[in-house]
Amino acid sequence: MQKYRNIILLAVAVILSILAAYSVSKYMDHKEKEIVAAIEEKNNYRQILVPNANMEVGDLISTATVSLRPVPAEYVPDGALTSDDFDNVVGMTVKSPITQGKTIVRSQLQGLSAVEKFSELLKPGERAISLKVSALDSNENMLVPGDFFDLLLLKEGANKETEVNVVLENVQALATGTATVADYVGQGYDGYASVTIGVKTEDYAKVLLSKEKGIFVYALKRSDDSTRPKYAAKNGMDVGTSGISVFSAGKSKDGVLIETLTLLNANSESEQKLKDRKFVKYSESSK
Repeated sequence: MQKYRNIILLAVAVILSILAAYSVSKYMDHKEKEIVAAIEEKNNYRQILVPNANMEVGDLISTATVSLRPVPAEYVPDGALTSDDFDNVVGMTVKSPITQGKTIVRSQLQGLSAVEKFSELLKPGERAISLKVSALDSNENMLVPGDFFDLLLLKEGANKETEVNVVLENVQALATGTATVADYVGQGYDGYASVTIGVKTEDYAKVLLSKEKGIFVYALKRSDDSTRPKYAAKNGMDVGTSGISVFSAGKSKDGVLIETLTLLNANSESEQKLKDRKFVKYSESSK
């Protein structure tokens, strides 16, 4: 009898051990899931900037006026400023009231817009290209982000003549140096060495090749100016239409004045075409 009793107790002990091991395993699985969930939840939070007190127009962003608050990523609004943005916005002023504890977004600060990436300034089908520029080329750095200009190329032609060619018309400066049209608010800049523009893909190669052929000139214009100036010329004059006509009253033949036409930079062929053109005297044509 005692023998069977011991066997029963042993079996019960084994069963209890199995149950205990199962319970511990389930508990460990549960705790592991809790820890993983907590870590994932923590990693899914973003540290955003919030005001320590109500902020009014003109208040400065500083360590004394704002703090960080963890917020689940799914509840962070577009344009929210995070801990990574603080160094870039410290010292900026508020341009609209912000309630204490509420998320600070880019559009609420003077000098920032809802645009977070430079690429967002490009239109569909455009690519950005940066062009070297000097103070003289950029109207003594008075060309600022948002301005419009005609992009001209000054180069040496086939006959060693200096030519002016139009590369692009009505181009907007998306950035001068590192100042972009998104954050420019009218303050002046000490200087810059590049202008960045958005170029249609079909014009991109033309601009790249033009960079190697001469000097770019940035003809600043009004944004509402729709006129199309005639730039193309050689040595400052359009050979096809330019010239100086000289009439001499002392030289005539059969009562007809002989015109002498002098063309600046004209070649022998163009001079021959214009040689000895005749005009009827006014006194005869008016009869």
